[in-house]
Amino acid sequence: MTLHIITGNEVDPFTLHGNERIRVPVTHLGVCGEAGPVLANEFIFGCILDRFPKLKLVCSESEVSWLPYWLFRVRQIQDEFGPTLKVPEIKKPVDEYMKQIYHGLIDDPFLHIVLELIDPKTIMWGSDFPHTRCTYPNTRDVIDRVFSRLEPETRDDIVFNNCARLYNFDPSIVKAAVS
Repeated sequence: MTLHIITGNEVDPFTLHGNERIRVPVTHLGVCGEAGPVLANEFIFGCILDRFPKLKLVCSESEVSWLPYWLFRVRQIQDEFGPTLKVPEIKKPVDEYMKQIYHGLIDDPFLHIVLELIDPKTIMWGSDFPHTRCTYPNTRDVIDRVFSRLEPETRDDIVFNNCARLYNFDPSIVKAAVS
């Protein structure tokens, strides 16, 4: 299941016109941040991931730099606030649910920091072609910049292998088609 950016309750900033454009910063930040509350409230503490342990989620185009703060707060809910505020009890530590949640990135410069907390096997790169955020025509430069601090194996996982594994397609067929 994909939680794609701009599929929640936030207003797409590209739909704002005239004087409404004063709201572009708040709507853009809202769109970029809406996956976290949905993941926490509905899928983790709403126990959807407990009821469907084979379900995989993809936070598409949300980038990854929000994850350290979000993970800190969600752990805090489970360990400190949850018992006091009677938050529904979940079956396992929050970090265990992260194995079911994949994250898409386009050009997040903080990827190398996030990899200290998030399994690189759950992160996938995409160019977002042909949308506004797309990396084209500088895709190679973006990949070089974003992935320059990573080991080649980790880079290959994020730009290709993780997607092949998640969607269960044969990497050799795709590699043959694009070479």
